[in-house]
Amino acid sequence: MATTAVLMLSFGAASQERYLLAYVMATAIGALCGGVVNSTLWPPLYRRRPDTAIERLSGEMSALLDDVAGALRDGWDLSSLPSWRHQTDRLDEHLAEAAATVADSAESRRYNLRQRHKPDGDEHVQLLRALTEIGVHLHAIVRALAHLDHQNDLAATPDDLSDHYARDYSVLLELIADIVTGRVRPAGVAESADSGPDAFARAHAQADHIRDQMTTQIQAGALDHPRGWAISGSLLTDAERILNILATLRTPA
Repeated sequence: MATTAVLMLSFGAASQERYLLAYVMATAIGALCGGVVNSTLWPPLYRRRPDTAIERLSGEMSALLDDVAGALRDGWDLSSLPSWRHQTDRLDEHLAEAAATVADSAESRRYNLRQRHKPDGDEHVQLLRALTEIGVHLHAIVRALAHLDHQNDLAATPDDLSDHYARDYSVLLELIADIVTGRVRPAGVAESADSGPDAFARAHAQADHIRDQMTTQIQAGALDHPRGWAISGSLLTDAERILNILATLRTPA
């Protein structure tokens, strides 16, 4: 109606009752048609799009963890570093796409008559926030391994970066990968056995085992390579922080 008034004043027809009445009627008919269309043809709800985006992200993060674990299972094989960097960069892109998808889904539910159940947008936001934080620590793990790759002479001999540490750390990453796959799920999707309390217990036990090994070496005075200790401590810290983030997620219904 405000637009109609502006047009009538602009064309100087506001004083002509016949034209004014015609424009008012046309505006009213348009508003009525719009209301009828919106009442009979409800706009779509984008319910599955956020779920799909989040499932894709959790799958990619789990795959990256498995790739790194597989490379470290038999020692410090860092030949796949370019691929890991590419995967983390792609994760950033997909995180941005998932954020846009969650926002679109929330917009599609607003004042939508199809929305007859409790909105699940808060859960999507929680999962997306957790995945974003996990992505930060995945970047940190890859960067630490990249720094290690630049110190080839450092990786070859020190006890604090032995192949035994690499194998233990690979087991921890595999456990975390299973938890990511099973834990980061939308509501209504059953949680897998690999992400329950037993899985968290095994992962924390493995992290404690690695820390105990490092503590034993420190007490024995094996501190000849402080840069190596910094890297091993950084790797363990980022893995444990990912576990803590996953533990804060609400168990799916």
